[in-house]
Amino acid sequence: MPTIELTAFNVKNLKANQTRVDYFDRKITGFGLRVSGSGRKTWFLSYRKSGIKKRYSMGTYPIMPLAEARDKAREVLLRIQMGNDPSQDKAAERRAPTAEYLVNEYIEKYAKLKKRSWKKDEAILRGKFLPFFKCTKIHEIHRRDINTFLDSLLTEGLTTQCNRVFEIVRRMFNFAIEQDIIQHSPCFMVKKRVPEKRRDRVLTPNEIQAVWKALSTENDSIRHVFGILLHTGQRP
Repeated sequence: MPTIELTAFNVKNLKANQTRVDYFDRKITGFGLRVSGSGRKTWFLSYRKSGIKKRYSMGTYPIMPLAEARDKAREVLLRIQMGNDPSQDKAAERRAPTAEYLVNEYIEKYAKLKKRSWKKDEAILRGKFLPFFKCTKIHEIHRRDINTFLDSLLTEGLTTQCNRVFEIVRRMFNFAIEQDIIQHSPCFMVKKRVPEKRRDRVLTPNEIQAVWKALSTENDSIRHVFGILLHTGQRP
C-alpha cells in the first residue's frame, strides 16, 4: 500500500501488476486510489469508526477526476468528524424505498380498500408515473420533478387528463406522509396544468318533467334517490 503524492499525471499512468494495488495520498489521510489488475481505478477513503476500520468507495476514474475526488474525500471526512458513518449512510440509501415501492403500497393499502376506481389509479400510476420515475428513490423526488413530469404529460397531448393524473399522484404522496414513509410531499404548491371550466348545465322544465315521468315506473329507492338529486341540484 504505497503512499504517494497523487497528481493528475500519475493518476492517469498508475498501473497494477497482476493484483490490485491501493495508492494512498500524502495530502489527505485515508484518501486513495485502488488500481485493479484489469486497470479499473476506484477512489476510496479509509477511516475508523468506533475502532473498526472501514472503507468508503467514492467513484471511478476518469469519470471522477482527481480534484473532484479530493473534494469528495474532504466532504466525507467532515461528515465523519460530525459523527456520521458514510458506509452506513450508503447502506441506508440503498434500502430507501423507491417510487415503485410507493405505488405498490398505495394500491394495496389505500386504493384497493377505499376507492372503487382503484384499477384506474393503478393504470395511471404504472402507465404514466412509474415510466417517468423508474427506480428513483422517493426522497429524491422533488417539486421540480413533479412539475417536469406534468409538463411531459402535456407534451404527450394530455389536457384535463393531466389534472386527473396529478390528483392521483398527489393523493399517493399524501398517503406516504400518513404512513410516515416521507415527511413532505413533492406535490406541495404544485398547481394543476390545465384550467377547468365549471359545468353549469341544468335541466330544462321539459327535461325535468320527463325525468319525473320516467321515475314513476321505478321502485321507491330509485325514486327517492333521484328525487333528492333533482331537488338539491347535486351531482351523484
